[in-house]
Amino acid sequence: MKRDERIRIKQEEPDMQRLTEIIEKAVEPALIYKALVELGDLYVKRQEYEKAIGFYMHAEEICERNKFSGLLGLSFKIKRAEKENRVKKGEIWVCMECSFDNPSSITVCKNCGHAKVLRKSIKSDLLKQKQEIKKDVLNIIFPVAAITAGLHLIYFLLHLFAFLYSHMARWLSCSLILVFFALTIFFFIKLIVFVKNTVVPKLLK
Repeated sequence: MKRDERIRIKQEEPDMQRLTEIIEKAVEPALIYKALVELGDLYVKRQEYEKAIGFYMHAEEICERNKFSGLLGLSFKIKRAEKENRVKKGEIWVCMECSFDNPSSITVCKNCGHAKVLRKSIKSDLLKQKQEIKKDVLNIIFPVAAITAGLHLIYFLLHLFAFLYSHMARWLSCSLILVFFALTIFFFIKLIVFVKNTVVPKLLK
């Protein structure tokens, strides 16, 4: 769920609570009817179509039972919510060209022959392909970069060891060489592990 959608849902909570209280406590049928329709509209915004249909149908029953004129568009709201619910469940898809309702088993519109547009599928496939390309590139670059850095490090250590060996006592230079070598290898391995476990996963996102 996106951040904007979460904020909108949170902002709607007081309205939903208020409408629910009206439905539970109000005596006037017209007030209950209005609250049911508004609550159904909020659930449509949340794409919770089955709940919306339930509130719309309840409102329609109250209208018929008390014999007063309700909203002219309520029947349309019910039909639209039922249609959206079928689309959400994957039972039908709506042609982008002519708005004809097609069964999910076909990929070409029965009415106009227009192909089904799989926007979400295409987008997810492209993102997946992009991640796979990134992964392949990093799998090639990372080992090469690590080997190159390792060779440069060895070159630097050899020069450092040669300098220490020629300017210090043999026992002292050998001790320092061993300490430097151990520390350098340790920190180099830690760096490689850090990059692999922390940096690379972020680059793959």
